Amino acid sequence: MNNSESTCNLENAENNEDAHQNLSNSQSTQRLSISTLSINFSQSASTRLKQINKNTKNWRITMLPALLCFYSLVKEIKVGEPYLFKYQTEYLNLTADQITGVIYPYTPYAYMTALVPIFLFTDLFLYKPTMFVEIIGQIVFRSTLVFGGSVISQIVGQISYGIASASEIAFFSYIYARLEKEQFRSLTSWTRAGTMAGRTTGDLRTLNIIALIMPCSVLIICFILPRVHWKVMVTRMLEAKC
Repeated sequence: MNNSESTCNLENAENNEDAHQNLSNSQSTQRLSISTLSINFSQSASTRLKQINKNTKNWRITMLPALLCFYSLVKEIKVGEPYLFKYQTEYLNLTADQITGVIYPYTPYAYMTALVPIFLFTDLFLYKPTMFVEIIGQIVFRSTLVFGGSVISQIVGQISYGIASASEIAFFSYIYARLEKEQFRSLTSWTRAGTMAGRTTGDLRTLNIIALIMPCSVLIICFILPRVHWKVMVTRMLEAKC
């Protein structure tokens, strides 16, 4: 009886030892699997990060300069501007006294009033919001020419034009903040060429409709352009000091 019990206990002990060994092996296998998954995940994340950095670099080198050149070209196509006085007298039936004495004086005052806050807030908000202000001002100005005919609407248009003119400083600041240092010289040349080409490019109403469509197109491009981040700006300022 005692021999039978001892044999049974021995078998139970062996079974427990085997179960413990199996459990230990299972846990080791699980830890190894988790470790392998962690390594694979880390390698995969590293590969994805390198791919993202590569795509970002390719974007900066190719797509972004092309987009900025197109932006500078389109935003400066103001085909109706040389004929503005003629358009307002012939199509909007405004008198010369109303135009020169009441409407046009608002432009320089709006420009001077907007210049100070724009200078202060352009760097603070990192350029892109000011670019939106410029394009929206151009859209409002062109809309008042196409859809408005009263003196009040033309005054609103001239105020918007003054604000848009004061906001032009943000575009080239954005270029130098967003692109690499090696691209500054070439891209400055290209965007300046685009600006000049836009300035040289039906009847008067058709010209103003075209001039309204252009800033609307540029507004879409402005949404696509990437933002400038403070981390990049601080890094560049530290590099410049060194």
